[in-house]
Amino acid sequence: MLLVEDEPRVRAVLKRVLVGAGYDVLEAANADDASVVHDGFGGTIHALVTDVVMPGKTGLELARHLTAIRPALKVVYMSGYAPNGPQLALGTENGVSFLQKPIMPPQLLSMLRNVLDQPSRSE
Repeated sequence: MLLVEDEPRVRAVLKRVLVGAGYDVLEAANADDASVVHDGFGGTIHALVTDVVMPGKTGLELARHLTAIRPALKVVYMSGYAPNGPQLALGTENGVSFLQKPIMPPQLLSMLRNVLDQPSRSE
């Protein structure tokens, strides 16, 4: 999975939780770094866990870009700013998975498992 979070401490905690649960995690501090990591990785990336509000491109822009390349990519958005931020930005698009910060580890793992277990748009 690809974890994108601009706050280093938050990214470190989230990565530790995900790795501790058995996930392989690629990480990036912003959307531009995430694109470089994505493009340089030869394997399958099953999920993108991204902050919505970041310097430069937003998590929404990043997700749109990466899902255009990998239609089966599952996305979990996070934000400490706007509850339902992605839903507002994406309008009525179905399947938006959103976590409001601060995020508790069981909440993250439960949401991620649920998202990964859903059929992808390309299936």
